[in-house]
Amino acid sequence: MNTLTLTSLPGARHSAVATPSMTLPIGEARTLRRGAGARIEVTGGRVWLTVPNDPDDHFVAGGESMLLRHDGPIVIQSDGGSSAVLRIVAASTNA
Repeated sequence: MNTLTLTSLPGARHSAVATPSMTLPIGEARTLRRGAGARIEVTGGRVWLTVPNDPDDHFVAGGESMLLRHDGPIVIQSDGGSSAVLRIVAASTNA
């Protein structure tokens, strides 16, 4: 069962709260503590993601994003020949 949705980054932003961009050097992994509804946007490079209770690994390249549909820690790693640049956008609680 796929818990993430892959999309192209939209030109217009919706109401959301974003973290500043972060850079992951080649091969560096981090554990992110974000919940369902957050979106990981990759603006450069490529990342590998693994999510609890999801048997699939996910690869997200620059210009793509993943919508998280599961609560829990996410392991994310730079994948490829260059550092990855990404940010995390959480859905706004003010609708």
